[in-house]
Order: sequence, then structure tokens, then C-alpha cells
Amino acid sequence: LFATAFSLAIGAVIYFYFERRRSQGARPEKKAILSSAAMSNFSWRAATFEFSNESFARDFEELNRPNLMEI
Repeated sequence: LFATAFSLAIGAVIYFYFERRRSQGARPEKKAILSSAAMSNFSWRAATFEFSNESFARDFEELNRPNLMEI
């Protein structure tokens, strides 16, 4: 039991270390794409998104119009 817990902890540390290195080494284009949209609120009924690009926000709204809720 101890060996399993220890192995999982070491695996998590290694995973998060390399995940951080991978995201820091990403190209500027990929960083811009990853930071262009964020989910600011989530519940069982609705999700709220924030966009850094106004044209992307309009396109997202247009594509998802049937699923949008009234404010």
C-alpha cells in the first residue's frame, strides 16, 4: 500500500514538472491560442466563457446560438 501511494506521488510530481516545462517552452502562437478563451464559471446548467479576441467571441456566439441561454 505504501509503495503504491509513493509511486503515485512520484508519478504526479514527474507529470506536473514536465507539463510545466512543456507549457513554458511552447511557441508564442500556441500560447496565444491557449490564452484566447477561458471558462470563468461552470455549473451543471451553464458555463461562462471569457474571450480575449472579440471576433472569436462573435464567431463562438454565432456557432452556438441555439445553445445559448438568455441573460
